[in-house]
Amino acid sequence: MENEISIFMARVVALIYIPLSIGMMTGQLNSKEMIESYKKSAGFTLWVGIFAVIAGTSLVSYHNIWVKGWPVLVTLLGWIAVVEGVIFIAFPKTMLSLANRMAKNERIWSLFALAFGLVFGYFGFLA
Repeated sequence: MENEISIFMARVVALIYIPLSIGMMTGQLNSKEMIESYKKSAGFTLWVGIFAVIAGTSLVSYHNIWVKGWPVLVTLLGWIAVVEGVIFIAFPKTMLSLANRMAKNERIWSLFALAFGLVFGYFGFLA
């Protein structure tokens, strides 16, 4: 069951993840540098968590659709944002440690982000 919110969110996700992946692949966006800046600013790290909770909660409030089909990916993305935000707020050092480990495989994560963005782009713009 596709609806306007599913399509809109698929477009938003695509327009975030495709350029994100390109920035990571070209070296214009450096995950390790971003993580270091988070470590230096506890306030910024807190705001990242708060923003994730707000965005995720907003999304699942309007798109809590559990169906067999691609719109469930939007719902899962919302719930992941909520959980990630809560963990960022409660355990920022743990999240930054995890992010550090993930940054060591930036090329793999950039390919994942590209694939993720293309899938959402397909459903948001083409399907």
